[in-house]
Amino acid sequence: MEFSYWEKEFLLPHSDIIIVGAGIVGLTTAIYTSQKFPNKNVRILEKGAFNNGASTRNAGFACFGSPTELLSDLKNMGESQTKDLLAKRYYGLKRLQSLVSPSFMEYQACGGVEVFCYRDGFQTSIPKKSDIEILNNLIEEAIGEKQAMVESTTLLA
Repeated sequence: MEFSYWEKEFLLPHSDIIIVGAGIVGLTTAIYTSQKFPNKNVRILEKGAFNNGASTRNAGFACFGSPTELLSDLKNMGESQTKDLLAKRYYGLKRLQSLVSPSFMEYQACGGVEVFCYRDGFQTSIPKKSDIEILNNLIEEAIGEKQAMVESTTLLA
């Protein structure tokens, strides 16, 4: 394919570093890369006209894990690795807030919610009060936050 003069000069200018994806990871990578290599031309490519992946939808929430996710991590990875992962997620969020002010990204520390629908056998995966206590202790050890998880269960039929 041969590009026109206009495409070469204005749409495809020289790039030293190309980052694919304009989600939270791509944009953060671009920020750090630009800081580390200020004389390099950093370009971000996105498949659509706007970034419309997970970072602009529900997966872009700034969180460090729901109770069921953390309980699964604890079961599959053990206490030490789960604490490490919790700390990395938490301090990653703090690092993001140092790059983009919480007010600019409209960050609100309002906790999280999990919704469970009652189905045969499914209700067994709903965290119990003792599970929440275990998670609160784990979170306090990992990041120093007390009572980060609060039990409140409502079943939808």
